[in-house]
Amino acid sequence: MSQEQLATQFGLSFQQIQKYEKGTNRMSGSRLIQFSKALDTTPHQLLGWDKTESAAIIDAEVYRMAQVFMQIPALLRPLVLRLLNGIVELVA
Repeated sequence: MSQEQLATQFGLSFQQIQKYEKGTNRMSGSRLIQFSKALDTTPHQLLGWDKTESAAIIDAEVYRMAQVFMQIPALLRPLVLRLLNGIVELVA
C-alpha cells in the first residue's frame, strides 16, 4: 500500500504519513493499531521491534486497552479520554 493510499483511507495527507515514517510526528497508540490493521501487520512489526523488545516496551494490558478503545465509537472516544484523564487527576 502506498503512502497516498494509506493517507486517503484515514483522511490524512501523504505528507503526514511521511512524518510518521520519519519519526518527525508522533503517532497515537490507536492510530498505530489502525495502521497495523490496514497494513495487515502488528504494531510491533510496524515499529520494527522484535518480540523481546516489544514485551518490555508495550505490555499486554496496554495493548489490550488500545484494542478495546478502538472498538468504542469514534464520537465517544474523546469522552472516554476525558474520563480517564479525570481519574488520573483524582488519584495523582
